[in-house]
Amino acid sequence: MTATVLMCGVISAVLAGVADFFAALVSRKLGSFLTLLYMIAGSAVVLVLAQMLWAREAPLSTGDTAILFLVAGAALVGYLAFYRGLALGPVAVVSPIAACDGAVAALIGIVLLGESIGATHVVAIGLLVLGVALAATDLRELRKGLRAPGKGPLLALVTMVCFGIAIAGITSMASRSGSALLPILVLRGCILLQMTAAAGVRRQWYLPGAGMALVLAALGVGLLDTASLLALTRGMVAQEGARVALLGPLYGAYPVVTVMLTLVVLRERLVANQWLGIGLAMAGTALMAM
Repeated sequence: MTATVLMCGVISAVLAGVADFFAALVSRKLGSFLTLLYMIAGSAVVLVLAQMLWAREAPLSTGDTAILFLVAGAALVGYLAFYRGLALGPVAVVSPIAACDGAVAALIGIVLLGESIGATHVVAIGLLVLGVALAATDLRELRKGLRAPGKGPLLALVTMVCFGIAIAGITSMASRSGSALLPILVLRGCILLQMTAAAGVRRQWYLPGAGMALVLAALGVGLLDTASLLALTRGMVAQEGARVALLGPLYGAYPVVTVMLTLVVLRERLVANQWLGIGLAMAGTALMAM
């Protein structure tokens, strides 16, 4: 893995972690559905303008667009399952399971896409996934949560698989098309169509009393999230032979960034296993460069 590809993966994780942190803050007031709707809508508009005024790349084939529509469906199911899983809890169980989506992306890259990686990279992926899972939870709360009945863990598994599919789908499509922008544009457009239909059924477009500042905040989070995906796909087209199995786990390390922001901004205390997880994730990232 070249330094450029590694840097793209790290930047994508950092931006996604920052976006996830602020999305959590905004969704507490706006609700998860409307937050996601505004995030997707704002980013879709910006991507369309970028395509029209700057990139002007040839459109994807009908078959590739259909594949991305299915990938968009998986991403949307993952978002909704994650938010619902957090609502049903316990968070200490839902978060670490969902945080293993990078492992799913790596498996898809190796098993379905036929990618090959070295022994060092296998160790790096293992450290990344284990580190992210440890950083995302307090083991003491995890033990309590595992004894609590509920659908939270099942929804977390759905999130893990769906997000893994989405990560693998968008990175592999970037490599296939040679474009960092178009796969994200089509993906966002497909999710927006699906969410618009859902909003029409739910008759939920705006939260009374929310205020324009909150809507703008959600739009800003969407731009951060889109920038993270652009960095990810840029890594796939920056080098011939870049692999989903390596970039996927790097991007999947974004919960570590979110946890660090809670420490710095919200002054939340981290327990020992979270510090260990952060260290393992950093070690895994360093091994990726070898």
